[in-house]
Amino acid sequence: MNSFKDIAYEILKEAGKPLHSKEITKIALERGWLKTAGKTPEATMNAQLIVDINTKKDKSRFIKVGPSIFSLNPNFKI
Repeated sequence: MNSFKDIAYEILKEAGKPLHSKEITKIALERGWLKTAGKTPEATMNAQLIVDINTKKDKSRFIKVGPSIFSLNPNFKI
């Protein structure tokens, strides 16, 4: 598990509630799941999730429920 989206999926699944992209990133960094040399991993996390939602629409694993706040898509089918 090393992509921003895979990490976000696991964290949101475990949390069971919507989280801000900064909170998702914070948890990932604390757990050592996210290794990045970038200066703004929160911005990257946010961008990755938004692009996924905009590209895949209702087929995305994620939904946006507020400004930079994401949840798991209840209609997503593996």
